Amino acid sequence: FHILRRQMHREFRKPLILMTPKSHLRSKEASSDINELVHGHFHEVLAETNSDITPDKVKRIIIGSGKVIHDLRRFRAEKEISDSAIIAVEQLYPFPEQQLKDATQSFSDEVEIVWCQEETQNMGAWHFIEHLLEDVFNKRPRYAGREAAASPAPGTTGLYKIEQLELIHAAFGLEAPSL
Repeated sequence: FHILRRQMHREFRKPLILMTPKSHLRSKEASSDINELVHGHFHEVLAETNSDITPDKVKRIIIGSGKVIHDLRRFRAEKEISDSAIIAVEQLYPFPEQQLKDATQSFSDEVEIVWCQEETQNMGAWHFIEHLLEDVFNKRPRYAGREAAASPAPGTTGLYKIEQLELIHAAFGLEAPSL
């Protein structure tokens, strides 16, 4: 709602491209309170909100966009991981550099920066955002996602689930379980 409203109130017109899976239309994780609808605004970056994550204990900041963020948060809660902050970039262009800096200012400069995406390396945001993250953090981010491929999907649900588990483990710096 807020991104559509913002688009209409801008002084200039540019195409608006929204990409979201249909599964998010009714997802509890992707929904907001009615007060957010009435009094809120569009957030280009969603900072870490889990109170169990203390900045002085964080070893890595995992940054991503879209549904994978919810998968990462769910995995972190299940495994009780407390050394990784998760930040969602909700707008890729124009890149919200200052909002990302604000969302990460409480963390040490020594933390590892990880970009996690569900899409294959050559089809997601990685090649666009890699140098932007490097400019913000003054270090090269690590990639956690599917390998480059000619097809956007592996073709079977079973293989998709295996690859998804592998990329989530990689984001947290964990060895994926052998299946």
